[in-house]
Amino acid sequence: MKKSKVVILLAISILVTSLLLLTSQKINITGPIENGISVIDNIIAKPFQILEMVKEDTMHLVSTYQENRDLKQSLYEVDTNQAKLHHLEEENDQLRALLDMKSSLKGGVSLSADVIFRHPSSWLEELSINAGSKNGLEKGMLVVAKGGLIGNLVDVQPHSSLVHLLTNEKNSENISVQIKTDKGMVYGILQGYNAEKQAFVVGQLNSYEGLKEGDKVATSGLSEKSVSDISVGTVVAIIELPDYLTKEILVKPSADLSDLRVVTVVGK
Repeated sequence: MKKSKVVILLAISILVTSLLLLTSQKINITGPIENGISVIDNIIAKPFQILEMVKEDTMHLVSTYQENRDLKQSLYEVDTNQAKLHHLEEENDQLRALLDMKSSLKGGVSLSADVIFRHPSSWLEELSINAGSKNGLEKGMLVVAKGGLIGNLVDVQPHSSLVHLLTNEKNSENISVQIKTDKGMVYGILQGYNAEKQAFVVGQLNSYEGLKEGDKVATSGLSEKSVSDISVGTVVAIIELPDYLTKEILVKPSADLSDLRVVTVVGK
């Protein structure tokens, strides 16, 4: 009986020991396998992780580009609207100035027109307006804007006219003017434009008595189609010519000819 118990206990001990040995070997085998699977899983997953990162960066880049495009468009619209507003404000100012002048203009014809063409290469020489013979205009009529005389009509078509500006250095229109002095009126001819001095040149004066800087110059109305008392400018210099017998005067223009949108044509 004792011998049987010893055998049973020995068998149990051998079984437990065998089970422990098997478990230990399984753990030792499973560890490397799991590590290998983890490495393979990481290798397979890496490209997908990179693709996901590239996708996120691309979406961010596209979003930034669209935002940039929208901001540029908004900025362009703001600039365009500001330019339009400035243009309308300037045009309104010129219209108000012409309206104020019209009440003092003399003559049988007085017509306002828009400037439709003014080329940069001839900016100080000429411009075109959208009124012509169908509106009663004739060659030689005077053109005013921004508070003073700016030129006269040199070519009149049915629906448009060419204005010769007084800032044209080749001015040969010979518009008759009068200078109001303390001694009375002095008459002369508007002969040209001095670009260096930015002043009109008036010569063929009938008298020099009383002439001084600051005297006001206006049209005399002595020519066939021009009218009188349109402001031309102010005397800024009296020049003695080389013959020591005659003089001419420089006149600062009353009107600013740099930016003209609307004009008024006047005539007898």
